[in-house]
Amino acid sequence: MLARLESEPELGVVRHRLQVTSFGGSGTTALIEHLTLCGADLPRTPGSFPFKHQARPPEAASVPIGFRVLFPVADPRDAAVSIFRRGFQGGHYRGMRLGNPDPETEAHLVSLDAFLAAGRDHFGFGDQFRAWHRGEHGYPVAFVRLAALGDVWDDVRRFCGLGAYVPPFVWRPRSSSWRDLPGADRERLDAVYGDLAAEIDLMPALDLR
Repeated sequence: MLARLESEPELGVVRHRLQVTSFGGSGTTALIEHLTLCGADLPRTPGSFPFKHQARPPEAASVPIGFRVLFPVADPRDAAVSIFRRGFQGGHYRGMRLGNPDPETEAHLVSLDAFLAAGRDHFGFGDQFRAWHRGEHGYPVAFVRLAALGDVWDDVRRFCGLGAYVPPFVWRPRSSSWRDLPGADRERLDAVYGDLAAEIDLMPALDLR
């Protein structure tokens, strides 16, 4: 095996000063790509792993001076539909949980219908969001509602340490919406993620913690 290059980022070690973390399925990858092109000091690991869907905030003692986190949020019901529509559910589970699903969970991830029949938040969207939103971190965390990102872009880019010349990120909702599902499926999806969606709906466009 080749020795690790000195310049190669060490997986899981925080050397960056800006981190974008979310439960996914709502444009996080595109936002990270935009901020990277604009010069933000983001993780250099492939796919921003394991930081992009990090389940728990890192300890303040383990991050560099000036570290901060941008946490974009959208409707978790749309996120789940988008993940299954693109066939990303297995990889998304592993990205969120940092492990493989057990056989029962794997069966629930075969399709959106199987997921809804199980009636459980297998991805852990709610646990992850609340761990970040309700905790005391020792560094700034900004929650931004992606649908309102254009309205608060100047505040977001300043939070990210970017200058006034940086163009805004244009968020485009996924083509798939949970509201397009049949009525019974909407009810099942809302039973899993409705409370989390309502909690997010109560947030301001930009919520600084």
